[in-house]
Amino acid sequence: MVKAGIIGATGYAGEELCRILLGHPEAEIAAVSSVSFEGKPISEVYPSLRGIFDGVLTDEDSAIAAGDVVFASLPHGLSEPLAEKCLSAGKKFIDLGADFRLDDPVDYTRLYGLEYQKPELHREQIKGAARAAPLLSA
Repeated sequence: MVKAGIIGATGYAGEELCRILLGHPEAEIAAVSSVSFEGKPISEVYPSLRGIFDGVLTDEDSAIAAGDVVFASLPHGLSEPLAEKCLSAGKKFIDLGADFRLDDPVDYTRLYGLEYQKPELHREQIKGAARAAPLLSA
């Protein structure tokens, strides 16, 4: 059983990820985090989860500590430092946001107004890698 920590669990992608992982036979949601709703059950934010998953929303450090793999469902610009934190803690990291999606630094800066820090990790390159993210074209 793989334990998952979800950071940004109360956003659209985070909530959908919860639903997906709840149905996965080899996954367990070990922790969910949210800055806006910390301390509340996620089912209070999403009543459709009531009785299905009532995990209490915590801080990102607790989600990192609890998971074997950490999913980030955050706005652009926030996942890159989180990835470094997870990797330093020996955790696998999967970004559902934009920080690792684009392979051209110019596109990233044009779209998000931030300096691009990391290269795109392609399929063949991520076999056995500690972090991964979907690739989008600009």
